Amino acid sequence: MLADAGAMGQIGPSLDGNPNLSYDSLVNSIAYGGGAMPAFGGQLTDEEIAGLAAYILEVAE
Repeated sequence: MLADAGAMGQIGPSLDGNPNLSYDSLVNSIAYGGGAMPAFGGQLTDEEIAGLAAYILEVAE
């Protein structure tokens, strides 16, 4: 869930206000997946993954 993206749901953690988020953990999760989240490393470039991780960190504060 990420309010800025209009994302809501019951699967996965809320990213808003999550003190456990770090750039490295987000990059890893996006690239390799985890739990119910699929891996996007084969679909997104390293630059796209980096940009997405940076965006999440910026708006999830």
